[in-house]
Amino acid sequence: MAIAFKLSVNLIRLNKNITTSKKTVKTNFWITSSIAIVVAIALKFTAFSEPVSPNIAGRYIAAITDGDFLASTYTDGKLPVPINPDRLFIINLPIEEGQTEIAQVNASNSVTGAPYAFDVTADGSTAFVVETLGFATPGATTREQLPPGQQLTRIDLSNPRRPTVIDKVAIAPKPETVSVHPSGELLAISTQTPDREILLIPVQNR
Repeated sequence: MAIAFKLSVNLIRLNKNITTSKKTVKTNFWITSSIAIVVAIALKFTAFSEPVSPNIAGRYIAAITDGDFLASTYTDGKLPVPINPDRLFIINLPIEEGQTEIAQVNASNSVTGAPYAFDVTADGSTAFVVETLGFATPGATTREQLPPGQQLTRIDLSNPRRPTVIDKVAIAPKPETVSVHPSGELLAISTQTPDREILLIPVQNR
């Protein structure tokens, strides 16, 4: 299952001590933003002598999972068996072993455009998710059999413990990325559709 992460916070401080059999690495830095921050992290750890527990301040971490796409699908084109629904996960902070609350809601997406296949408003109250490729039809076994996606999903995160789909709309085929204006009133969406590569979509209140 492929995953993309996004932090919805205004101020983040990351402290990490990583101890391996060869060396110890310490990182300590601040990230400040008035809008949601996209974070792409690829870590490879070996031979830990102690657990790693990052200190992250914020309301939640949002992550999309593409249930019909594996990391290996990029190379061999094979879909997973069984195929799981695409979802948006909300990991409520702080992260505490055995106590962290994780909520989820179905949201069709495609990690071929990750981590920009979803975005969150500046206040963290609403998420928008696009699908480049649609969900696999029964019997599909390869990437080439995935239909073109066209769906934009809006999700209410005002209560991150109970994310709720507000609405779903069909836009141009194969949308790849979505970005929310800081005001929360306009979306910019890129697509693979000729003559409709960039869409500007006003956000209407429910």
